[in-house]
Amino acid sequence: MHIPAIVPLKEQPAYRNRKGTFLHNVMVVVSFDRIFQFVTVGWEGSASDMRMLRWSIDTGDFVVPEKKEILNLNYFSTD
Repeated sequence: MHIPAIVPLKEQPAYRNRKGTFLHNVMVVVSFDRIFQFVTVGWEGSASDMRMLRWSIDTGDFVVPEKKEILNLNYFSTD
């Protein structure tokens, strides 16, 4: 999920995405019961989805489910 951002001029390159828009990048994991399981916010718009996922697994206390379940439209857990 990308959220529009207003950032100081000197920080704009980090928040500019490939389309030239200034954004915050947000990763949200929701269960099939529509309960938030994990949220990470504040990443620059230029940060890749894989970078956010890797950080969330390594340092953000996010655990990938053991069974094959859809995490979102782009990521699937693998055994």
